[in-house]
Amino acid sequence: MHSETKQCQSQPLYMTKHKFLIINIIFLLFPFAAWAQNDTTGLPKIWKQLGMDYIDKSKTGYSDRVMSASRSQKKIDDIPVTVYIITKEEIQRNNWVTLVDVLKHAPGIRVSQPGSGEEGETFMMRGLLGNDYAKFLVNNIPVSPSVVSGMPLGAQLPIRQAERIEIIYGPAASIYGADATCGVVNIVTKELEQSNYSDASIVYGTNEYHYLNFTVGGKAGKNKNVLRYTLYGSSYQFLDMNVKDGYESIYDPFSYYKERHAVFNFGNGPVEAENITAQMLLTRGVTPKTIYPHYYSGSINAPTIEKIGQSSNSMGLDLKIRNFGFSFQRMARQAFSSIGRTSYLFNYNDPNLYIGEVINRFNLDYQKKFDKLSINSSLSYNRYRMDNNSSHGITYDAQYTRTFKYAASDDLASDFSATYSPSEHIEILAGCTYQCSGGLPETNDRYSRFNIDDYKAFSTNALPEDSVFGNFGLNPIFIQNISVFGQTHLNYGNWNFVLGFRQDHNTKYGNSSNPRLAVMYKISPNFSLRGSYGEAFKAPSPTTMYRSSAYQIAAGSKKIAYVFIPNANLKPEKMKSYELGLKYAKGKYSFDFCAYYNILSNLIIYGIETEPLDPKKYPNSEYAQTLDLLPRYFENSSQNSYVYGLQFTGTGRNIYKPIKLDVSFSLTLSQGKENFYHSSIDLRQLPKSFVQGQLSFEPVANVAVIVDYVHSSSWLKPYLKDAEEANKDIARIRGYHTFDVSANYTFNKHFSASIKILNLFNTRYAGISATGTDTDLLYNPQTLRNVRAGLSYHF
Repeated sequence: MHSETKQCQSQPLYMTKHKFLIINIIFLLFPFAAWAQNDTTGLPKIWKQLGMDYIDKSKTGYSDRVMSASRSQKKIDDIPVTVYIITKEEIQRNNWVTLVDVLKHAPGIRVSQPGSGEEGETFMMRGLLGNDYAKFLVNNIPVSPSVVSGMPLGAQLPIRQAERIEIIYGPAASIYGADATCGVVNIVTKELEQSNYSDASIVYGTNEYHYLNFTVGGKAGKNKNVLRYTLYGSSYQFLDMNVKDGYESIYDPFSYYKERHAVFNFGNGPVEAENITAQMLLTRGVTPKTIYPHYYSGSINAPTIEKIGQSSNSMGLDLKIRNFGFSFQRMARQAFSSIGRTSYLFNYNDPNLYIGEVINRFNLDYQKKFDKLSINSSLSYNRYRMDNNSSHGITYDAQYTRTFKYAASDDLASDFSATYSPSEHIEILAGCTYQCSGGLPETNDRYSRFNIDDYKAFSTNALPEDSVFGNFGLNPIFIQNISVFGQTHLNYGNWNFVLGFRQDHNTKYGNSSNPRLAVMYKISPNFSLRGSYGEAFKAPSPTTMYRSSAYQIAAGSKKIAYVFIPNANLKPEKMKSYELGLKYAKGKYSFDFCAYYNILSNLIIYGIETEPLDPKKYPNSEYAQTLDLLPRYFENSSQNSYVYGLQFTGTGRNIYKPIKLDVSFSLTLSQGKENFYHSSIDLRQLPKSFVQGQLSFEPVANVAVIVDYVHSSSWLKPYLKDAEEANKDIARIRGYHTFDVSANYTFNKHFSASIKILNLFNTRYAGISATGTDTDLLYNPQTLRNVRAGLSYHF
């Protein structure tokens, strides 16, 4: 074990400072190289004088159109579902670098930064964890690996290359299939139509925050044989996320006993854990060795905590010639593996503990437009590999302080769709998709690294057994999915109708049918009403079905304690969603109001069942001859949850011209219920009120100031001992208020500088639970104050 630990430490979680400095220099040289070769031949004279930023997109009709709501370009005013658009200008002005930075400012979306080791930054959307229940697209092509339980999010997605980011609220399975349950997030990158250009930015901040980003693009060739290209890359490090100081009581390992209402007897009768203080333990001679697991590190109420960090990097290439397009993305992410986990079971004393992965995505597409018919086809390959140094630091094993994890998947998908528009009032879309996925779901906690050569793509052959756990946690899979879909968009006078349907057949979980119906009535050019109904399904991920964890109970013993066992028979969760809304926009002001009601049935939940262990499946069990408590995921057709809410959003643009004052405001009121061990409780992790606001203005020339505000009411924590605990104050996580402030200074049309202060008042507050199980902290601490300064270049 000592040699393995040394090997892991020789491959540090974050790149060295010397490498980072070299990348700084390279990234800063890219813009000037592109500037030197820039050719403005063919541009209108006014564009040459003012620069590319001054192109009036409102005249092109591009900025007011959305792709992901219907798979074809539609004006926002003609879409009868709730849509929120983030533009490139907003991303740059607010200095957002991760997708969750962006989603933090979308109405009704609550985020967690940090979130967890496995899924990175996380977000909640209408009562559901968005990483798991939303569909993630880049240029309308799915990007999430099939094997993961939820899309891992960091700064590896092309946020700074996005022309816009489309957020569709509500189910969209009728055109996107599985996992488009609570919504769709589509990152639409820039499609170059003019001359060469370049962008670059560099940001440094407190707590060892670094961010670099560059993009260069242009065209080569003549006439019809013009090759358009874009090359981009980024590097992101936040080595100390500032979630330690000020949160000491949250990391107290004794809170593990308090949350479970444990009772201790010190000789004077039983005492409940909630009433025991650290001083009381010390006066009675209690030490960490006598009360905590084998490898706990720290004092009686304060674990040893090193830096808690995360990093990401990306590289991408987009090519287009005539009707053909090719894109490649390499997206890598790492995060400290113990984020949000209880210090009673997971160590925080080693900064080299991390979960990391790389996604390589290739896509080839063909688009052709005829008079009234257009066709789109794509072939994509998504390759996911978890870093086989990914590991957890554990306290409970008798002989090992670190366990290793591994997962892999290969997804090959083809998509074909045709759109027929016989008139300006009707559009008919039809298509089909095929996907085959081979993968190795996340393995159990292993004492040695997985040999990556043992995994073969698209193979279900048995893997070499582990010397301790045999084939437990080794479950290679191969799954195929084929679907057909259709959608009709009708525009008749003041009415807009959307009717869609999709049929999926999956070799693992069978058939699924999902319709969608939406309608809009325009009372006037500025005022419209809309309503929609949709169905969707959340397919259980292989990692969820085959979640496995076990450990040896003592050194030299063959007895194994099975902590988490697989359930390969899980079926998809089903969603039904209803929505009514109205929208008003005129001049400087716009308002949007909607009411929604979602029902999620056949819930897959974490729970404990009592039944005999099968000795053939689980050999050498410590409890082989008795009834065992089996933690696992399971579904129940009688289990369901529902959430209903009201969401109001208002904006005012340039409402006070001398300082160019802009204001935006969002209020979301929600209520939800779910079944919990045959009882009904409030939907967990759902605040009843959630407020977001932004104020931006220019107090002096060339200086823009932005103030962001977020308020959340309290919510019910995810882990509950029983239904009765849901009614106790101890089960609720208190709400919070946070402020972020940023200022931008524009030197000229090419250069700008920025400074940003996150969590201005150093508020200590809770984020989304890391795992939702009993292995989490009382709550997930969020980043305290962080100051960042940056420089951006554009040509």
